[in-house]
Amino acid sequence: MYGCESWLGASLKSIEPAYRTLVRVLLGVRPNTAIDLCLLELGMPSLGARVKAAQKKFVLRLLSQRESIIDDPFMVIWKICVTARTKGAKYLEQLMCAGDVIEDDLVQRYQFVLNRASCNVDGNQGTKFRTYISINPNGTVHPMYMRKAVSISDRDRVCTTRLRLSSHSLAIETGRWSRIPRDKRLCSCGAVQTEEHVICFCPISQYVRSQPEFVDVEFTNIVKFFDCADVCRICSLILLCYD
Repeated sequence: MYGCESWLGASLKSIEPAYRTLVRVLLGVRPNTAIDLCLLELGMPSLGARVKAAQKKFVLRLLSQRESIIDDPFMVIWKICVTARTKGAKYLEQLMCAGDVIEDDLVQRYQFVLNRASCNVDGNQGTKFRTYISINPNGTVHPMYMRKAVSISDRDRVCTTRLRLSSHSLAIETGRWSRIPRDKRLCSCGAVQTEEHVICFCPISQYVRSQPEFVDVEFTNIVKFFDCADVCRICSLILLCYD
């Protein structure tokens, strides 16, 4: 994305797939994981928002630095384009008048995910959105992605991310691939094998929940569970039970 502030009028279609692929690779999830969930999980903007934010910052800086310079080439061209109401000038004027491009993009994405989660359509993506909102109802970025969380192993972090984004191999997910009815996607214990089931209730993972070091972890509330300090290590241990 080097030099993206100069991409005025350029289509982003050719690099959008690469941007989305890299986001998924960084998270360690499957290539078909919903990109809106991936971006919300990381608190990252879309490619378009990133480019617009860079363009806005660049043009505002140029104008502030050069508007007092007599016969500056940029200012001469700028005034000509503004007077002529060219497409590029109108685009940049609208961009400069806009609010925080990145923040607006993040807010819109959270609202989109909420809307998808509340839809009555029982499609594969729809149920994933509902699952994600049940885990992260406020759409906040988990501390494990912050710089201060460097002590977390990548394996443990990836396991946690996969549980949060439904990119695992539990029956609730693999059953989607072959369109098995939800109530038939069973764990070996006989219950529907959802993320909440294996974390909170499944007897197969009970030994993890019974560890003395996890005595203070709230296993019966999946939102509070993901807020606990040892969540990444616990998720890794839980998924090991089902390998």
